[in-house]
Amino acid sequence: MINEQKKLHEKYRTEVNQLIEEYNKMVSLLEQSEQYYELAKKSDLSASEQNMISICRQAMHNNGLLTLSDVDALRERARISGNKIAALKEKLEGCKQRYDVYQDIWDTYERLSKRDYVAELVEEEKRRREQEARKRRNKR
Repeated sequence: MINEQKKLHEKYRTEVNQLIEEYNKMVSLLEQSEQYYELAKKSDLSASEQNMISICRQAMHNNGLLTLSDVDALRERARISGNKIAALKEKLEGCKQRYDVYQDIWDTYERLSKRDYVAELVEEEKRRREQEARKRRNKR
């Protein structure tokens, strides 16, 4: 069960990382398209603005963003991707919490099965009582 949770956690983590990478690319492309359309509205562009609009146009063309509706479709895909990322992050956190609980149970079982747990508890209680007795003696 622990290994299953570990594998599931790794699967979700990989999936989240891939989605985040794709999402970041979409956001970057959206920013470039917004910059392109802002610059396209200007009648007089400086040399650096002409260079920037050329770079943005090339990026948009390479990614199939030929119209405003293409940009809107990309914006919607980015929104959906963001929602998927949030949902997967929740699953990932739940999986991690279950894994931590299972691991804690396993560790406790290992600790209990490898030693004389009851003798340890008795010894711990004995030390606690001795410590309390010393505190009482010191107060007097």
